[in-house]
Amino acid sequence: MAARGTGRAQRAAQWRLDYVAAENSMGFHAPQELARILGEAIDLARQAQLAALALRTAR
Repeated sequence: MAARGTGRAQRAAQWRLDYVAAENSMGFHAPQELARILGEAIDLARQAQLAALALRTAR
């Protein structure tokens, strides 16, 4: 069950990174929005890492 949450957080983080990469201006027109989206990606990726670590240590 926790593994499912790990995958969701990782996918959400990757989606945000893909969005930034696909956006042609790379944040030139809206740098604050780019920073917000990248901040969310970092947070979600870290949540996935912590959840994976918790699964590993629970065994």
